[in-house]
Amino acid sequence: MNTSESLTRTVLIFIKISISSLLLFQVSSCDLEVIPPIEGVTSKFTYTVQNSNCTANCIVNFTNISEGATTYEWDFGDETTKSTVKDPEHTYAVSGTYTVILIAKRDTVARDTAMAVTVGVPSSEVKANFTFAAQNANCLSNCVVTFTNKSLNAVSYEWNFGDASSVSAAKDPQHTYSIPGTYNVKLKATKDAVSNDITIAVQVGPPSALTAFTHTVDATNMDAQRTRMDYASTNNNQSKIIVACRVLGGMNVRNSAQIGMYYLSNKWHIFNQDKVAMKANEIFNVVVAEPTDPNAFVHETSVASLTEFDYISEMDHPSVNSKPNVRVFITPVWEDINDFIEHPVGVVYFNNRWHIMTLNQTPLPVGLKFNVIVSGDNNVSFTQTASATNISSDQMIIDHAATNGKPNTKVFFSYYQGTSIFPILNPRVQGCWYGNGKWSIFNEDSSPMSQDVRYHILAIQQ
Repeated sequence: MNTSESLTRTVLIFIKISISSLLLFQVSSCDLEVIPPIEGVTSKFTYTVQNSNCTANCIVNFTNISEGATTYEWDFGDETTKSTVKDPEHTYAVSGTYTVILIAKRDTVARDTAMAVTVGVPSSEVKANFTFAAQNANCLSNCVVTFTNKSLNAVSYEWNFGDASSVSAAKDPQHTYSIPGTYNVKLKATKDAVSNDITIAVQVGPPSALTAFTHTVDATNMDAQRTRMDYASTNNNQSKIIVACRVLGGMNVRNSAQIGMYYLSNKWHIFNQDKVAMKANEIFNVVVAEPTDPNAFVHETSVASLTEFDYISEMDHPSVNSKPNVRVFITPVWEDINDFIEHPVGVVYFNNRWHIMTLNQTPLPVGLKFNVIVSGDNNVSFTQTASATNISSDQMIIDHAATNGKPNTKVFFSYYQGTSIFPILNPRVQGCWYGNGKWSIFNEDSSPMSQDVRYHILAIQQ
């Protein structure tokens, strides 16, 4: 190849790609380079704020998605030095909204785009936020929770801890809850006339594995002596373990029938053991445990379980064996014609075992099942004894932090005979009700409440 031939020869070759488009090629010696049309230059970008809650030294990462350009120029809108980096990272001294301009160039063609970029929280905006930590996640009483205030641009605070205690104006308060539960904690943050609030559900102590609700009898669910429950937590599962207690509602409907549970057509029912029709507006508190719950089980009476007293059946389960301090809640279950038990029942502890007993000493039938839910030694359940100080006519007034002033608490109870089978002090069907700021257990037949009667009481905050 001679000198003239060694000179760079530039040949423009147009190759037809389609009817409407051409690509321009530059041939230099033996190299072939594709040159995109300079008219195709575009300027585009996206961005990400590393901390959306920052108020100072806020870092923003810009991603360049321009097309057809070879050089770039960034104006970050905060009077700092411009950048020629393709994908820059920029730190803003203070939060705010900035107009960012990107100029994308190739040769003499330049395109630019401008975008309003919001960085962190503007100083004029108040944003409430907090985190929390329990000193003991498994506490059963007097649970201490520390709150860390993460609010932005605020100067004063107001805390509502969700347990009817006094509000707090502390920045980072510490609060003691008397009992476990889930509490809706609200923080209001304020600066001048600007306020913002946030509410977070705070779990205090171990979460309950139980589901509780209130069921009311009406024309749509009442069928003779039964009332049908239609709830997602109970439908289509006969293995659910359910305990119910009758509640005296606003209609003052009483019913002296012992109740039981009955599963029919994929629904659980509550029924009157004496076969007397249900009454409209009767109310029941219902608690549901999963069959896998280690503190719930089904007890079936048998020849072996019935002691020398045929009205007492011994339970055998790890959740109750050799555990005198647990609280036991029961409801009989009907499965066949022999499963009616019209008499009130309770529980008693002796010989390191819990037992179910009829309170009027009527024999228990063999093969009768009971749903059993056990509550451990914590302040969600407790034992109270009827005395002259808490009896009012036919009722025992419950006085406990878990129930006082809490009409929406689901209360359940069982008659507790103690550690001796004699004497049985109150062989009556009973219910519970809420009035004058407290829950009570009362005799459905309106007879006077007896002193020294003991009750296991379960309170669920749902």
